[in-house]
Amino acid sequence: MQNFLKENCFDPEYLRSFIEERNRIPYYVEKHIRQCDICLGYLSDLNEKDPIPKIVFGKDFYRILKNTNVNLEDVASLTITPTFYARVARFCLKYRTVIEILCYGSVLFGIVHLFLYFFD
Repeated sequence: MQNFLKENCFDPEYLRSFIEERNRIPYYVEKHIRQCDICLGYLSDLNEKDPIPKIVFGKDFYRILKNTNVNLEDVASLTITPTFYARVARFCLKYRTVIEILCYGSVLFGIVHLFLYFFD
């Protein structure tokens, strides 16, 4: 179990958004949570107040806590600050459809450009 620095953790609001919206947590976030005492402690506090649904992690949150063997007493004193990567991930999730439309549009533009180049 690694003790990550505070600046490497995700924003608590970002983690809470998955629980409130009952969305599945992305793999990279889930992997970080399994390795980070701070984020795992924050989620365990949320789980004590209101149980985290199975849909968020794909299995019961107690199984994740059991597999990590984290010392939650040390985690309670730490605070989390948002980082650049958490803000970028939140931005990408917020504007996901716009980003997908731009990507598909650029691929379509390239195909049309090649088509016109070869048959011109």
